[in-house]
Amino acid sequence: MHNFLLTTSLWLESLTKHEVNKQGWTITEVQDKAIYFNGEIEMMARMNIWSRFWNILYYVLDTESQLTDFDTYFDIVFAQDWKKYIPRGFAVMIKATSIKSDLWATSTLQALAKKAIAKKIQENIEIILIKNLVLFSIQIGNFFVYKNNCAYHNNCY
Repeated sequence: MHNFLLTTSLWLESLTKHEVNKQGWTITEVQDKAIYFNGEIEMMARMNIWSRFWNILYYVLDTESQLTDFDTYFDIVFAQDWKKYIPRGFAVMIKATSIKSDLWATSTLQALAKKAIAKKIQENIEIILIKNLVLFSIQIGNFFVYKNNCAYHNNCY
């Protein structure tokens, strides 16, 4: 089972909750503008197609740790297996959002996420410099810190 977070507009939580139940997900918590639930990773595409009321679907990276400092945030981002999501030779662009969290400096969140991802990708890989290498830039995702929980949204569908 994987944990997810749906953000929604204010006052649309009950409609979104109904759609999440209709798709077969198990809701764990409902808050203002946010619905936490879990289910299988394959259902993510179905939720993207059939839901009408939510804003962004996030994959929750870690449910056990509470983000109280930037070191914990770095460790959570570094712990993910980014090699299977990011092809070699692609530039990494990060966007970060922080709502109701102790970690409110979004530029620091962006820098730390980029550093953790770059460090993880370069782990155990021999770096070769090639002249005239074209780097394609894609925004791989949005890190969202909501009430000291870290979630990730992948923009590459």
